Amino acid sequence: SDSGSNVIGYPAIAMDGSGRFVIAWIEICDQCYSYDIYAQRYNSSGVPLGSNFKVNDDTVSAWQMYPAIAMDGDGDFIVTWEDSRNGNSDIYAQRYNSSGFALGPNFKVNDDTGTAHQIYPAIAMNSSGNFVIAWRDRRNNNIPAIYAQRYNDFSMPRGPNFKVSDDSARVMDALPSIAMDGSGRFVITWQDYRYDSPDVYAQKYKSSGSPWGSNFLVPN
Repeated sequence: SDSGSNVIGYPAIAMDGSGRFVIAWIEICDQCYSYDIYAQRYNSSGVPLGSNFKVNDDTVSAWQMYPAIAMDGDGDFIVTWEDSRNGNSDIYAQRYNSSGFALGPNFKVNDDTGTAHQIYPAIAMNSSGNFVIAWRDRRNNNIPAIYAQRYNDFSMPRGPNFKVSDDSARVMDALPSIAMDGSGRFVITWQDYRYDSPDVYAQKYKSSGSPWGSNFLVPN
């Protein structure tokens, strides 16, 4: 609903089983030199529920970019994004209930303590509220790899971050995407350069988080 000179873009959307949906986007403030994440809730008829709301809770002029969003069967939802509030790019997220109330503060997803950059998050959530966030991560000697983190329906981490791409060469992995079924099994896919030219690879996981086989090439 911005009517000023702010630049708006990079939308993301999620919908629950009853047709309610949420749209998130970035809003670039020309005068304050910050990029923020905003969102808007809608009912199943497309009528706005309340007004636009700011998702990131930092008070510095940081850049928040590339939002992704997922919703469970009850209308609870998670927004995740790339965030520079700590000086480097981290992955942050925020949980909301079905009424749009924030459940706790923003939380950092990547668990490394260094200065590596984490970018391009993707998220999937099942109907029970369990979710997984994946992203591109440079913690491994600055070699871009795909990492992920599992959460339960209270946004509590299930184990530590884990590396998804299983290649050991100095190659670039990028642009993850993720999907999850009702029992908590999930698949992560990404752009992979292990054989020089870009290919699409994927990895299946059990609901326990254990890999189901190894990375596999998606035929083209």
